Amino acid sequence: MADGEQNQPEDNENTPQEPQADKTIKTLLFILVLLLLIVFIGLGVLAYLNYYRNKVEEPKGHTASVTSAVFSPDGNMVLTSSKDKTARIWDVESGETKITLKGHTAIVRMAVFSPDGNKIVTVSED
Repeated sequence: MADGEQNQPEDNENTPQEPQADKTIKTLLFILVLLLLIVFIGLGVLAYLNYYRNKVEEPKGHTASVTSAVFSPDGNMVLTSSKDKTARIWDVESGETKITLKGHTAIVRMAVFSPDGNKIVTVSED
């Protein structure tokens, strides 16, 4: 450097600053698109769950809490026991009660199918 010259930054008009700005904008746009995608996927999942939650109906029949529920060996029926002193066999497809087993005088704690599905055992407090 000569006397009287000051150390000034070079004027680099030829140095491209746009690519860095473009890169930042592209990164921000990418993040925005990802966030929107996540939101739309989340909304889709919520809509799906809401649709099926409204489609599934709780079986009507027991008048007190259910204490156990098991599928039959073939998977076509469900056997439930209840604090209402009954056990019920339900059709899986329709959700309707096929048979109501009455006779206990206390809470039915458990009911199970035999391995071949032809018999039922109930356990009660009576």
